[in-house]
Amino acid sequence: MSDIVLEECTLFSETDVTAWNANDWNTKAASGIAVVDGERITLRKNTLYNIELGIRAHAEHSLVEFNTIESFSGDALQGTGDYSIFQYNTVKNCYAVNSNHDDGFQSWATVDNPVTGIVLRNNVIINSDDPEQPFRGSLQGTLTKEAVRK
Repeated sequence: MSDIVLEECTLFSETDVTAWNANDWNTKAASGIAVVDGERITLRKNTLYNIELGIRAHAEHSLVEFNTIESFSGDALQGTGDYSIFQYNTVKNCYAVNSNHDDGFQSWATVDNPVTGIVLRNNVIINSDDPEQPFRGSLQGTLTKEAVRK
């Protein structure tokens, strides 16, 4: 599959999860968009909320831009497709409900499967913007205000 554009979609598990407990997050939260094969896939201006995993772009030369991922319990963005671009996305409100190490963005490589040419540009990743949010997670690589000031 190649040269596909998915644009301006809204995806969610449920519209209101204020009553969800940790078990609900683990059993009811759906994953968002997964592109596991192909090339030149564009994911643009999509809104995903109240989900487990946000956008997984493993196709080569993917373009993931201007998306919003809000209230998630896994990784918000994953990218392992060579020469893919992740730009101008907004990620916020991580829910820590299991032993997963949650990431705003994650990529990985192995000796047999290196990843080349990933670009991260002007993404905003906010651990949580609500001090009352239950199950507030701590994203890996998140800077605190104190760390930024140093």
